Amino acid sequence: MGHSQVKTTYAAYSLDEQERLNSSSGGVFSLLAKAILSDGGVVYGVAMSSDCRGAEFIRVTDETDLIRLRTSKYLQARVGLAFKQAKQDLESGMIVLFTGTGCQVNGLIGFLGAGKDADAVREKYPNLYCMDVICHGVPSPALWREYVEYIEKQNDSKLVGINFRCKDNNWVDFGMKETYEKHGDDEYKSLFISKDEDPYMLMFLRDYCLRPSCYECKAKEIKLADIT
Repeated sequence: MGHSQVKTTYAAYSLDEQERLNSSSGGVFSLLAKAILSDGGVVYGVAMSSDCRGAEFIRVTDETDLIRLRTSKYLQARVGLAFKQAKQDLESGMIVLFTGTGCQVNGLIGFLGAGKDADAVREKYPNLYCMDVICHGVPSPALWREYVEYIEKQNDSKLVGINFRCKDNNWVDFGMKETYEKHGDDEYKSLFISKDEDPYMLMFLRDYCLRPSCYECKAKEIKLADIT
């Protein structure tokens, strides 16, 4: 047996309590994103669609829009034109922070390299910073759409907001917070369902609904992000 190589690891969290509560974890994404934006850069990350039926990459240039990128989205996100837009920003000289799962980060670097290795991409685009999240797999977007249709029928109202990792109770017993549209003068209705009770979260956390490709994840072997 060979000797293990000891790696230096750094962990951090935001000192702003509200920022931590509004994030899925320690709020470091928000700190880095704000630093990039203050330098005139751009941030790419995943937001829920306006109808809450899907997740998609968006381009953010204003700090007030970072709220859409905070918190985890437990379904596969649509890349859309994000890779193409990020390349245009990089080639115009802008600083780019790209955030996503490991496979999405690797996908961007593969797109930028067009067959070249990752080192060549880094040399060509020193203004690119990549952050990945620790991911154990994603469910199909089709499953989430069916679930939204189910809960909208159960609550006789349209879903207008979702937080997959709400920490209103505490950090350990997180759960799903669903917000439904208001009718007339009524307030928005919000429901908190513990991760141990919500059907979608139970399927996700117990690995009943992960995509088969996630069990052969190449991004676990080849990590190209700068920070996790």
